[in-house]
Amino acid sequence: AWTEEGLKVVWLEVPIAKSDLIPVAVQQGFTFHHSEDGYLMLTHQLETGAFVPPFATHYTGAGGVVLNDREELLVVSERYRRSKTPSYKLPGGALHAGEHLEQCVVREVKEETGVDAEFVSLVCFRHWHGYRYGKSDILHTAQGVRHDHIPARSIGLDNAWIDRNRLSETVTSDLPATDYLFFSLAEMAAAVAVELTL
Repeated sequence: AWTEEGLKVVWLEVPIAKSDLIPVAVQQGFTFHHSEDGYLMLTHQLETGAFVPPFATHYTGAGGVVLNDREELLVVSERYRRSKTPSYKLPGGALHAGEHLEQCVVREVKEETGVDAEFVSLVCFRHWHGYRYGKSDILHTAQGVRHDHIPARSIGLDNAWIDRNRLSETVTSDLPATDYLFFSLAEMAAAVAVELTL
C-alpha cells in the first residue's frame, strides 16, 4: 500500500514504553536511524537507494574572546584536565538545546570564569571532524566585553587576563601557549584586533 501511494521511505518512531515492538519492526525491514531519551526512530527504504536524511552530524559550541578596558584577553584553565600543568584556552563550551549562540557564550564565560560579559559580535568559527561519538564539531568564537572580573578560583577554575601588549613575554614565562583556536595567543589576539578594525 505504501509503494502504491508513491512513498519511498517510511519513518517509524517507537516510544520507549513500546520498545518491545522494535524487534518486530526490524523483522519487517526497518533499520535504526537515531534515538533520544524517550524514543527510537527507525526507517524503511521502500525504494532501493531512496534518500534518508542523516541525523545530526555536528556538535556546536561557542567560545568567548573577552577583552577588558585595558585590552587584556580572558583565558581559563579548567578544573578537570589530563595534566597538572595549567593549559589555557578561551572560555566556552557546547550549546544547550534551544540555546542561541550569544546566550551560550555569555553563559559559558560566566560559568567558567565568573566574569559577566556582554555579547558584541561573532568573530570567526572553526570546523573539524572526529569529535565525540565520531561527530564533527563547529566552534563559533564571539567577541565580548566584560563588566566585572570575579575570580573563579572559589569553584576550582583558574582564569587570567592576558596582556595583549606584552603577549610574547607573558606566554613564554607565565602561561603556556594554546592551540584552542590559533597556534598561539598572540596569533589569536592579532586576528581579533584585525576584526575589530573592520
